[in-house]
Amino acid sequence: MKRVHVWENHVSIPHLDLVLVRPATESLSETLGSLSRMGIGVAADDVEVHEHVRTD
Repeated sequence: MKRVHVWENHVSIPHLDLVLVRPATESLSETLGSLSRMGIGVAADDVEVHEHVRTD
């Protein structure tokens, strides 16, 4: 199971029982950068990107 789930408007981190709001204008790389700065692992094997997420 993936540890971080990125959705269009939020990020879910089930193992920490945490949901974070994700701005609609934020790109995937910005989201992953923010998570990384918070100390949350964002390795490719740990992250699942769901539909409608901006990747640019």
